[in-house]
Amino acid sequence: MTTKMTNLIIGVLVLFSFVLGIWAYPQLPAMVAGHWNAAGVVDGYLPKFWGVFFLPVILLGLWALFTLLPNIDPLKENVVAFRKDYNIVVLMILLVLVSLFKFTLLWNLGYHFPITLIVLGLLNVLFIGIGLVLPRMKQNYFMGIRTPWTIASEKVWEQTHQRGSKLFIAAGVIGLISLLGGSVVAVWVTTVAIVLAALGSVIDSYLTFRRLRASE
Repeated sequence: MTTKMTNLIIGVLVLFSFVLGIWAYPQLPAMVAGHWNAAGVVDGYLPKFWGVFFLPVILLGLWALFTLLPNIDPLKENVVAFRKDYNIVVLMILLVLVSLFKFTLLWNLGYHFPITLIVLGLLNVLFIGIGLVLPRMKQNYFMGIRTPWTIASEKVWEQTHQRGSKLFIAAGVIGLISLLGGSVVAVWVTTVAIVLAALGSVIDSYLTFRRLRASE
């Protein structure tokens, strides 16, 4: 996906989130639900203003940040080489956040549903999406499996991302399947799966670095 098209879509998403917030604002109570526990029960509230506009402001900030990062990365020529995939990852992240914002507003407007399961579903789909893109990522300082060993060696980066891709996808699939067990089970399974995928990728990068160094 081109950067121009990505920015156009993100611009529409950010505008949509602000418009949606402005539309919903008069219909909401002074305090709105902002956090749910594993069982899907509200356990945290926010003042209406921050409950409505915090996430749109975050979206705007992330858009600016993701636009800036490729230009300040010491390996920005590598980012250029996989910029289409970089754009896809950025768009996936922002789409998930906009979806969460929409579902949060709907819940506070009285449309109650198992929001914890929806959040976990979106998170696991995002993890699968990132896993699919990982093998095409080039060495850089801001996106991907960044450890001292992947940054130090291009070969370690490539091999770690090839194997890490499978771990991320597996974690996302396991997390999606766990939704069938209900929100409490899904929270634990998703958390453990994601932590193991991330930790496994870090350990793999170190072991790959040692193996490649020993073979030199």
